[in-house]
Amino acid sequence: AKRRQNFLRGVVQSRRMKAIALSNATKLQAIGRGYLGRKLANKMKEDKRQKDIKIHQELCCVRIQSICRMYLSRLLLLMKRNEARVLREVQKDQQKARIKIQSAWRTAIARHQ
Repeated sequence: AKRRQNFLRGVVQSRRMKAIALSNATKLQAIGRGYLGRKLANKMKEDKRQKDIKIHQELCCVRIQSICRMYLSRLLLLMKRNEARVLREVQKDQQKARIKIQSAWRTAIARHQ
């Protein structure tokens, strides 16, 4: 009877140990899954942050390029306006010179007649 009791105690104890071991294994698995889940979530969060930074940088580049093109087109427009103004002034000066030459020529002809 004592042998039988010891045997049954051993069986019960071994079942308890297995149950504890299974419980511990389940807890360890849960901890492991939680760790891996947090690690994956952090990686996804970092990837999204890097993607957002890249998008922001691209938008900034587009903005800078737009401002540069705007500045260059304004500069080109001012240069063309200035060029046209200078051309008009030169044409006015040439017209005045032609009038003076014509006047001098007509005066010379009038004196010789």
